[in-house]
Amino acid sequence: MPRDQTWFELRDRRRDSFERSPWVPLRVEEVSRTGERIHVGFEEEFYGVGSSLFPTAAGDYALTQEWRHLGLSQSFGGYVDRGEYVPSDLQPLDRDGAAGHAVPLVLVANRIGSFSPEWQLHQDFTLTLQLRREGDLWVAPREGYRTAARLLRDADSDPVRLEVAREYLPDYLSARDMGLRLVTFHQRQAVQASDPHFEWLGGRWQEQVSAEDSFEGWITEIHEGNGLPFGERMMIMHAARTDVDPSDDIPEMVGPPTDENTTSTTVTRGLRGQRVYQINGERFRNEWIAPSGLSTRIRHDPEPQHVQFPVDASGVTQVLRQQTGGYWLWFKPSLVPALLNLRDSGLQWYTQDTGSMSPGPEENLHFGVNALGLVNIYGQDVAELPNWLQAILAAHAVPPDGGVSPELLASQVRAEPADTIAPETMLQLSVQALNAATTAVWGVPVMRLNAINTRVLESCHRFRVQTPTDLYVLAKDVTRAVLETLELDLILQHGPPLKPKENKPASRNALQRAVATQIGEEKARLLFGPLAGVYDLRLNDAHHAQEKIDSGLALLKIDLTWPLVDQGAHLLGATALALRDIAQIIHAWKTPQPAPDQSQPNPPALLDA
Repeated sequence: MPRDQTWFELRDRRRDSFERSPWVPLRVEEVSRTGERIHVGFEEEFYGVGSSLFPTAAGDYALTQEWRHLGLSQSFGGYVDRGEYVPSDLQPLDRDGAAGHAVPLVLVANRIGSFSPEWQLHQDFTLTLQLRREGDLWVAPREGYRTAARLLRDADSDPVRLEVAREYLPDYLSARDMGLRLVTFHQRQAVQASDPHFEWLGGRWQEQVSAEDSFEGWITEIHEGNGLPFGERMMIMHAARTDVDPSDDIPEMVGPPTDENTTSTTVTRGLRGQRVYQINGERFRNEWIAPSGLSTRIRHDPEPQHVQFPVDASGVTQVLRQQTGGYWLWFKPSLVPALLNLRDSGLQWYTQDTGSMSPGPEENLHFGVNALGLVNIYGQDVAELPNWLQAILAAHAVPPDGGVSPELLASQVRAEPADTIAPETMLQLSVQALNAATTAVWGVPVMRLNAINTRVLESCHRFRVQTPTDLYVLAKDVTRAVLETLELDLILQHGPPLKPKENKPASRNALQRAVATQIGEEKARLLFGPLAGVYDLRLNDAHHAQEKIDSGLALLKIDLTWPLVDQGAHLLGATALALRDIAQIIHAWKTPQPAPDQSQPNPPALLDA
């Protein structure tokens, strides 16, 4: 269907502005087309962006730079000028009467032979902002691995757009005292069979929106298939040399062509192809992005604070830097999984209810858990975080409730850390202890630990229990990391022999049978109760069975009135204690002696010497 006038006048793109965009393109070369060129039905849209940095002192000169100066035709590569080498990333301005150098943030290696073109983001930009490239993304590891720049490609994997996140650009510009000049060219063209009869006087249209924004459109009658103006004629000239003898072994042309040694003929004829209409619409637009004057990442200017937190029981919120003296903040336990979802994050435990969260490679937050399961963090520690990280914490902040974690106060106020251990830590230590015991007594470890189940074990912590059903999911992972790694054949070697045709028991039951040979069946049943409870709860992750829920909670002695994180902590602690006690029993393992064979006569008594 033929395009209307507004499409060629780019009316749908009039409001485009880099000032309002979260992404600022540094270089763009996007082309979309349909149909066969210079034939009816052909359409093409091209959008291009070029850019370069200019010193703010040369701002007036920068405003004179347009598409013809900074567009996609500009070349890259070092060169020698008046005997001096000029690097590829510096464009001297002194020849034009301006001071300093222009700096392209995108350096281009053009296509050579079978080598595709390459676009490189300037290394000073990436190194100074501490970015790291991953594929076609440049991420900021110190800011939660947010994407700071990205390269987009077409279907042939050629680069078509390199853009940076706006929040990083003013910081860099301010530190360098430079501005960014952006020039754009947007073109739409099509070939139609009939005159579109646009409201363009004489088939031409021009509009100067501002000194930085202009439009132009025109309609041309052409011959379909060759693109030449309709009605024009073509002259064909044929010229040849007459002074070369093709029979010579070594033919030679002597001297330049002259009237004496050349002959020529000319023919004039009309052009083929029906009359069609080629319509073009173009827009040139330029922008100047000035430095903001603030550089928190590079120059370490103070970051304006705007994130607010509840600071008293009434729910009043305010910016943390307005606070004076020591104070603590309260957060929902959902804060911990939110921070652990960040890349390079980590969780470490100091005591039963205190530990450290690492939301990134360089931050650590000392926290405590209070009686209501809420998380406490010292306020000044939060105030010193960057805004983007404060915003994550603020989403989980709540007014004070339940007091500050006693163990956190013991550490941060009295400097007397509690002499306790977190169930998460205890669980890992108990697994190690059980393997150490069986290795020492049975010769090999009883648990098959690999990278996968070790990661599962390390991921088991109380904060995963955010809803009642999360307890079952935690139980499933404890089962995967502990119970399902037990070596059944090894355990059977040290337990009572199976009866004829008796099926092999599950690993947990086999271990209970083996331990019962040391402490008796009733004590073994009580000892393995928490492990049986974990298994019962684990089944409810996939199939809800109230009977199994009730038995699992009873065996683990979990009270559903407790805060959810306490339920998760108790599940881990009960499992850890059971494994620890089993390890101690195996350390003192006594191999059962076979019963004497009554059919054999007693050996003769030894005579005294």
